[in-house]
Amino acid sequence: LLSNCQEFFAQFGQYRNTGGPPLLGGGGGGSGEEKKASSINRSGHQHIAQFIEDFADEQNHYMVLELCNGGDFFAFVQKHRGISNQTMCGKFFVQLLSAVSHMHRLGLYHLDLSLEQMMISESSSSSSSSSSSPSSNQPDRELKLIDFGMTRFRLNSNKQSSSSSSSSSSPSDEDKKHTSSSSSSSSSSALFPGTNLGKPGYKPPEMWQKRPFDGEKVDVFCMGVILALMSLGWPPFQTSLHKEYFLVARGKLRGLMGRYGLHRQADAYTNSGLLDLITRMLAEDFTKRPTLAQIIEHPWVARYGAGPLLNELKSNYQQKKQQSSPEKKSDKSDMEVDDAAATQKSPASPAAAEGGGGPT
Repeated sequence: LLSNCQEFFAQFGQYRNTGGPPLLGGGGGGSGEEKKASSINRSGHQHIAQFIEDFADEQNHYMVLELCNGGDFFAFVQKHRGISNQTMCGKFFVQLLSAVSHMHRLGLYHLDLSLEQMMISESSSSSSSSSSSPSSNQPDRELKLIDFGMTRFRLNSNKQSSSSSSSSSSPSDEDKKHTSSSSSSSSSSALFPGTNLGKPGYKPPEMWQKRPFDGEKVDVFCMGVILALMSLGWPPFQTSLHKEYFLVARGKLRGLMGRYGLHRQADAYTNSGLLDLITRMLAEDFTKRPTLAQIIEHPWVARYGAGPLLNELKSNYQQKKQQSSPEKKSDKSDMEVDDAAATQKSPASPAAAEGGGGPT
């Protein structure tokens, strides 16, 4: 690619200083979507492709991101027909979790997560390797999240509620039911007005129906599809409108795998808890999907995604939990008067990871 673009790159300097349209680095230049991409890419996260610079000519506005020399993640998964090694699958999934969690902490929802929206960055040692195994040189491969064109900023509850109500003067009973149940399950994330975003194969039911949606739970659904594609190597359903989706959402993914003779793999994924996690993330009712904090604590993630990155994620969410519940801190200080009572009310340790079903 570089050898075929020498003429273009030879004009880099000329384009960079053309005094054309205002650039992202300037005070007010660039469209809203471009500014979102720039702010996210500049955020300095290990698993988000970094923004380097931008420039313009008379017709186009260019953004330069860091080089991701391993290609897109879709091609990687397709080439290896899925990642049946659950340890490798877990490492990649935690990298995605880390990037999405970082966006949510910034008050941003991606809303278009897919295998194609992740690039692979390889070190020189892994990119020069002749091995065809997806697990070889795995520590040298890193996922980089890209493409923030559909990203939405999280607004406060009052603003989102007024925006949602103004966009639909007479919400249906179904919308009211989901809105009220969501307020109890996700207090920090008000609903966005219904819209039709995302790729067909990754879109949750509420997006197809243009119902009010929870940004975090849309990203969770997309990650559930990604996890299924990563581990299986094939899509268990075309879209969330098809009958195969409802089988998966109701815990029948193991039976679906059995149709294709994948009994051993289905047993391994069941024993490890992977199918349970996928089923939960793909729940039809978005209020029943787990939050990112709950996904991080899932036994499958704890076992197959274990490492410094997962520990950092857990620490971040623990700090957030402590900061968001000052009243619990005061309760704890009151209990310190009675050491015995405090000991009795100490939280139990997290459940151990489910056994069985190692990497195949």
